[in-house]
Amino acid sequence: MVKAFIFDLGNTLIEYPAPEKLKENCAEFAHQMKISGEILNRMHELYMKNRREGFESFREATVETALTEALQESGREVSDLEILELVEEIYHYGFGRLAVPIEGGIGLMKALKERGMKTGIISNTPLPGFLFMKDLDRFDLLQYFDDLIFSADFGKRKPSPDIFRASLRNLGVKAHEAVYTGDSLDRDVKGSQDAGMKSIWLNRKGRQEEHGGYVVSSLIQILAIKELFA
Repeated sequence: MVKAFIFDLGNTLIEYPAPEKLKENCAEFAHQMKISGEILNRMHELYMKNRREGFESFREATVETALTEALQESGREVSDLEILELVEEIYHYGFGRLAVPIEGGIGLMKALKERGMKTGIISNTPLPGFLFMKDLDRFDLLQYFDDLIFSADFGKRKPSPDIFRASLRNLGVKAHEAVYTGDSLDRDVKGSQDAGMKSIWLNRKGRQEEHGGYVVSSLIQILAIKELFA
């Protein structure tokens, strides 16, 4: 019996630009930011290097770590509070201002809560989770979730089984009692299946690939998968 539905965030519940576009998205507003273009470029280089390495080790690369290193290299001394302010600024221009809720999210979450389901999010994030929680809140989604895990805070990224197991522990359910929904076959579908969970692939682009789980083209279609609610 399914007791919990867990979701990816980016491009599953909220549309975000790819982390690779961070520098490009910030560049237009560099004159308004408290960080120089030179530091921003170096931060992006370091972040992308750490990100590539993280694909193998499952360790999450963060903008905060890369920014701190770039500032240290430049000789600029900043406090932890200043680092946080810069990180929030980078988030706003690089991600937050471009975020768009994906259709059907609120309707789905309302229906799941009405059916007594526990709900969670597991998301690979390059920045602290509280920033993404602000987006969930402004799009009226935050209220529907019992547990939130962001890889920048957790330290490991999907498809590491550790991050899926942490969510299951937090929700108090066993792997076979949970369903994970996401848009990535590798990180979301295979990752959750390897952790013993059922999976739903949100395939909004109509790709034709084997995946071994359920597939939907829109979030609201999840409610039509009758065996998950039997």
